[in-house]
Amino acid sequence: LDDPPGYCGGVVTTGPGQAWDFDVPEDGELEVSNLESAAPAPREDTPDMIQIRRQIEGGWETLGLQCDSSGNGPVRVQVEAGDHVEVRLFTQEDETVAGWYEIVWTPDMPWGSSPGTAIPYQHPLDLNNAEMPDVSIPLPCAENSTQAIWYRWKAPSTGLVNVTTCGQHTSVDTVLSIHLDTPTLDLVGCDDDSCDGGGSTLIFEALEGTEYLIRTASSSGAGNIHLSIKTAPLPGEHINCNDAQSISSLGIYSVQTGGNASAGDCDGALSEGPIAWVAVTPPADAAWRLSLCQDDGGQASSLGAMALYETCTSAQPIKCAQTQDCNGAPIIDLPGGTTSLVQVRGSGNLDGTHGPLTALLALVETPPPPCLADLNEDGQVGIDDLLALLDVYGTPGADIDGNGVSDINDLLLILNAWGGCP
Repeated sequence: LDDPPGYCGGVVTTGPGQAWDFDVPEDGELEVSNLESAAPAPREDTPDMIQIRRQIEGGWETLGLQCDSSGNGPVRVQVEAGDHVEVRLFTQEDETVAGWYEIVWTPDMPWGSSPGTAIPYQHPLDLNNAEMPDVSIPLPCAENSTQAIWYRWKAPSTGLVNVTTCGQHTSVDTVLSIHLDTPTLDLVGCDDDSCDGGGSTLIFEALEGTEYLIRTASSSGAGNIHLSIKTAPLPGEHINCNDAQSISSLGIYSVQTGGNASAGDCDGALSEGPIAWVAVTPPADAAWRLSLCQDDGGQASSLGAMALYETCTSAQPIKCAQTQDCNGAPIIDLPGGTTSLVQVRGSGNLDGTHGPLTALLALVETPPPPCLADLNEDGQVGIDDLLALLDVYGTPGADIDGNGVSDINDLLLILNAWGGCP
């Protein structure tokens, strides 16, 4: 390296050197240390030298200097957001040093408290935002959201991405936004409370290799925020039944409606708009369901609708998706071991049309029916449940059939379900 920093213990530092430079994202401490224990071979007696300097107008300013780090320890300096810093390693007496060095930057604020300290996302996380600063940014979906946790995520491939804070592990009212890693934090999308419990969710098309900043903030104070990211490849255009997208194994699949076609409902009504077709052939050893429900891993840009057809030439569906569960998200039960043709479309409009739909479609095993007669939830319907019913007989306390009172009908349900729950 040119421009050695000067003398170190009376010895001119002129030996071989190497340098690394980077921009500091936030205020913090920079530490450079010699990892002798990781060296591939014992280090020679030749002492080293570590210099940390930052660029200033007209040149460089030395922030820290350490002679012979193996004996004197690491060098630590304070750096500020926006500093352009260079770490330089020299040897003395024109000798070569073989070894390993570690450069660690530790922000003054907690990790995740700003875009510059964003936490790399690798798997679903549950973090508490109590230590995050009370800083809000303007968003079109929410006027106020603070105590944000920032994440950094790099798209492994081009495709649809579902980012969500929904689920029982989130304990606060969340506001979710996704930004490009630019100086102006260009907004990709935001959402506030699209699912029960204060959770938020977004679907967007990610580009392979692009880094995104994900902000999970609160509008109701401190608490736990669960973040999960699911991806699926972009589908082809499957707007014709004879070219339906094939699904044959459990998982999450992206669906994009297109074209303009007539879609039928089970009540005989027709609507015009973009559609997509999927041909689902689940394994034969169980019962299955195709779902846009978030609890199953699905997600959609609108509520959407699904209908099962016997053949591609059938004028009307033979079965339509149920929407009484999961906040109205469509779920359709399918038999295993046979191919089912399912038409997917957006929600219907009053003018006889239906809108587009971008969705992550989940094929999952149908869960067993709830064991409502198991009042004490021990997996068995037995004498304890019967006694629990008799203890509150005539009140709503053990109402199984939903008529508002614990009565003879509930007692008969217990007797009919006697034994182990399915």
